[in-house]
Amino acid sequence: MISISPEKTKRTVFLQALLFQFGSLTVLGVNTINVAAPAVFCFFVFRGLLRQGGTLAVVRSFVCGFLIMLSTALLRACPSFSLGKGF
Repeated sequence: MISISPEKTKRTVFLQALLFQFGSLTVLGVNTINVAAPAVFCFFVFRGLLRQGGTLAVVRSFVCGFLIMLSTALLRACPSFSLGKGF
């Protein structure tokens, strides 16, 4: 099990603010939702299909991962687009 300590979170937010001149605790929350929401959604959609074994399970796993990454990128673009900031 992975545990994230408050010290690691503080360092991460500090480095994000230092390196990218952008970031705070609210950005950390938005980033967490942007990554977690598509993963949880795809899990519930694909879990029945992924339980079946065979070669198709590999293809379904790839499609599931691709959809997670695509959804994360689109969700990440929405706040940037709405704020009008180009990063």
